Amino acid sequence: MDDKKRILVIDDSKVQLRALSELMKGRYEVVTAETGKGGIEMAKQEGADLILLDYSMPGLDGKETLEILRSHEETKEIPVIFITGDDDKEDIVKVLKLYPQGYLLKPVKPERLFQAIEEIFGNEN
Repeated sequence: MDDKKRILVIDDSKVQLRALSELMKGRYEVVTAETGKGGIEMAKQEGADLILLDYSMPGLDGKETLEILRSHEETKEIPVIFITGDDDKEDIVKVLKLYPQGYLLKPVKPERLFQAIEEIFGNEN
């Protein structure tokens, strides 16, 4: 059995989804969703060890997506790291009130991303 951690990336940018998938594919099992709604359904049905979530998306934005994830029994404990180009202080404050495990600004350096991921996975057990 493959014991790679499963990371769900939710982002409306196909370019970002592809870039993150390529970056992480050797270390983790990576699955993607292009909408908040699709990501929520995937997390509920298939589970994830971590969610990387974009803030600015049409339909459900990252904040709304995280609120819904936190409200479902199946997904409320999944760690979430925001990866976003949104550096608006008001938006950041709103999101931090939901206690994500991280908030990284795009473009995120690969070593910073892996550090944030390993901080979460290293704290499990």
